Amino acid sequence: MRITMQVREVEGLRAKAQARTKRQKQRVLEVTEQNKRQEFDRVVDLANKDTTYMASQTQSESTYQGYGYRTGYHARDFIGHVNPVTGKVIDSFYPVYVIHGTRFYAGNDFLSAARREMRPIVRKRLANALSGR
Repeated sequence: MRITMQVREVEGLRAKAQARTKRQKQRVLEVTEQNKRQEFDRVVDLANKDTTYMASQTQSESTYQGYGYRTGYHARDFIGHVNPVTGKVIDSFYPVYVIHGTRFYAGNDFLSAARREMRPIVRKRLANALSGR
């Protein structure tokens, strides 16, 4: 059995496909921004609260023209600034020690914990955005 289909005009079909792609892109951008805000809030909630300095220095920025994001810390926000607890100038990027620990401190990897919590939410939202639901 063979089915042959002849199409005279494909502009309408092409226009529909392009419009759908534009709508999908817009939905994905919106979902990515929503995910970024929620993961940022979760990282701030899980961050060590002894001084609240790390929580206040948490940053989230968009990447890949808004289709991705990263949440974390920049060394420039720590090195050279005054530690609010000790009053001394910070001379190292200490979020590394807080997150990964030292031989005297077990560490608190709240960045990975927030990412693990968000992973199924992000996947579901992106799948819904791409499917048009």
